[in-house]
Amino acid sequence: LLRLADHDNKLDKEKLELIRKKILKENFNFQFVCKESVCKKDTNLVASIVVAPKTDRFDYYIRILEKGQTICKTKIYCGRPSLIYFKDLFSIIKWNGNEEVQISGERKEAIIKLDVKSCGTEVINLTNNPFPPYFQMMRADISEEDHKLAAQIWLNSLPESEQEILKNARKSYGRPLT
Repeated sequence: LLRLADHDNKLDKEKLELIRKKILKENFNFQFVCKESVCKKDTNLVASIVVAPKTDRFDYYIRILEKGQTICKTKIYCGRPSLIYFKDLFSIIKWNGNEEVQISGERKEAIIKLDVKSCGTEVINLTNNPFPPYFQMMRADISEEDHKLAAQIWLNSLPESEQEILKNARKSYGRPLT
């Protein structure tokens, strides 16, 4: 981003430099909040999706704050090192009362339920497949064989026209796009 800032006046070079220094100081160990939702039933409760980027993966956590203090933080996903799938999987946070939080995305393949009191999670598969294919395909903590299976199931779940576009692109690039 610092290199882009040389050519784009919209980016604040001083702020980017401060971020760079902090990242180096923390030895690339940092986290940032991607999404937050205040509980309507109890405004002292805030659910946040926190991302901890690593070189080989992005670890996703759900964190619950009560009056600014963390009362629950648990890992919900180990994803490929990109935010491209965030909107598809984690962009919706919904409170059910003040005891349960549900996380989902625009794809509506899976819901991650969090019990606030126990800090326990459960992944609910909303597809007719043995697992939510896109959710599985974007994971970084599965074998290459499992990734290929998820990618194939995901590809087969798409409309035929989209399948053809991806197959033709695969031929053009000489490698799978997933």
